[in-house]
Amino acid sequence: MGSTKMRAMLVVLLTLILVGAVFPAAQPAEAQTPTITMVGLPDADPMSGRFINVTRGMDSLGDVGEEGNIVNISLEVSPALSEFALWIFDGDMGELWDRWEEPSVGMASYPFDDVEFVLFRDPQAVGNTNSADQIALWSGLSMPDDDWFQVMVNQDAGAFNAERGVFIYHLVCRWVITNDWHDEQNNFKVAVQGQPFLRAGSTVGFEGFNYVYGPNVTSVQWTKYDGTFTFHFMLPEATPSGPIRVIDIWEGDADRWDDTEDVNSPSFPTFQYSPYTLPEGNNPGLPPDDNTAWPWAISPNVQFVVVAPDSLWTVTNENPSGNSEWELFRIGLSGELDIDVVVSSLPSGVYTWYFQGLDSLNTMFLHLKYDLYTSPPPPPPPPPPGTGTPGYWKNHPEAWPVESITIGGVTYDKAQAITIMKTNKAKDKTYTMFAALVCAKLNLLLGNESSCIALTVLDADQWMKKYGPVGSGIKASSQAWKEGEPLYLKLDDYNNGLLCAPHRD
Repeated sequence: MGSTKMRAMLVVLLTLILVGAVFPAAQPAEAQTPTITMVGLPDADPMSGRFINVTRGMDSLGDVGEEGNIVNISLEVSPALSEFALWIFDGDMGELWDRWEEPSVGMASYPFDDVEFVLFRDPQAVGNTNSADQIALWSGLSMPDDDWFQVMVNQDAGAFNAERGVFIYHLVCRWVITNDWHDEQNNFKVAVQGQPFLRAGSTVGFEGFNYVYGPNVTSVQWTKYDGTFTFHFMLPEATPSGPIRVIDIWEGDADRWDDTEDVNSPSFPTFQYSPYTLPEGNNPGLPPDDNTAWPWAISPNVQFVVVAPDSLWTVTNENPSGNSEWELFRIGLSGELDIDVVVSSLPSGVYTWYFQGLDSLNTMFLHLKYDLYTSPPPPPPPPPPGTGTPGYWKNHPEAWPVESITIGGVTYDKAQAITIMKTNKAKDKTYTMFAALVCAKLNLLLGNESSCIALTVLDADQWMKKYGPVGSGIKASSQAWKEGEPLYLKLDDYNNGLLCAPHRD
């Protein structure tokens, strides 16, 4: 699971997974789950009640710096896509799910600050925010309340990581300070036609709602929130400093009340933290949590569980962090210092980390040194089968990994694409390019090596968009084909197994 090729294949497979379900009858605003195949963070279900949280001026653990916390979301996208869909649910500030409060007046309708979402090319997945690499910016003011905001993003050649074989982008949610109320909270979720994840070292807030929340809600409307959040991270075989002997999990404010002191945790975390953070153990006493009359309590008392790959072992922390504090939970091998739980081994692979009993309207914060995913990676795929030519793909519809394909911005179902590939129109070079491009995209979707061809696929797709659609009558003697023929020849070499991927048996 640690190899770059394995990760690239994982991303391609995850492009085919839809996370979330639709329950229209329960939705007050009739929000619809995206119909394009995507993966959501924390999920793609409008009524799950789970949200990413950004807050400023609410004495929160997320208030890091003057503008509150900035959420950094990384996006990996398959090279088989010339463009990809990006969705943001309830990206606006105000109305449902969000909070804004002035201490002197309480909840009120005053001009709050908004947020904006900025997309950067980030091929090395370092969290790039260089303005020269900005691809797009969307204001929360342009986004609907309690519904999905969708955009189609053209793949950017500068975002391609040849080693991983994927395109990588960085999506930032940041405050736009216009009114400076200092008591605001925006809750949203993201879905992408690819794989979203939180970069290692990020500090991110999550919040669940067991009922539809907002100043204009006049009656209780329940969501499907059950107090659970599930995350996944991949542990490599080793780090540059040697074998991995401990896993450090930082979580903050998971219990809305007090909690017992954790003798293994330092007073404050080792990373940047909010000025409102209290020392660990500052609030004594067992956590009341569900033992109070709190109307939004969800059983059991908040706890989290970590499961090793192949369920080799499972550990539970029944005493997560208390009000306004961070705690360190350390899982490690015998002989290491400050261990909360000693385990027999720390194998490489995918770990599951899930919370239970996280009360409604309680924001918790997470910090981990590994990339954090909210959709479970599938089992390692088998080795890719190699590339196929037009002759193979038009005669083996059962082998297609998708039911439709987009060429030059036009989507064709499988039957339409095969019919076009079987059409003898040799004098019209759009048919020639169409067949080669369809094959290359199908070969990439199967997980074949992409480093030598991904940018050519992107350029060929742009050629089809410029001179197509198929059937446009482009002649071999035209200037258009002088531009297109070198692209076609490279696609043809790739499909015949003459470049970085072998031909299928």
